[in-house]
Amino acid sequence: MYSCLEHIEESMDRFLDEYGKLPILVEVEIEHKCEHCDQVAVYKVIEGMMVEDEDEL
Repeated sequence: MYSCLEHIEESMDRFLDEYGKLPILVEVEIEHKCEHCDQVAVYKVIEGMMVEDEDEL
């Protein structure tokens, strides 16, 4: 999932809701568009760790 700075929080929340995993942000090296708007993406939101117990976070 690609995101501009304006939509990064929304992208991370959506990823967590859809996959149940904490996302990791990776800087985009090749030009992509944000999935929420047509701005240039700055980050790619990728799979991180599983959320098993909220008390550990």
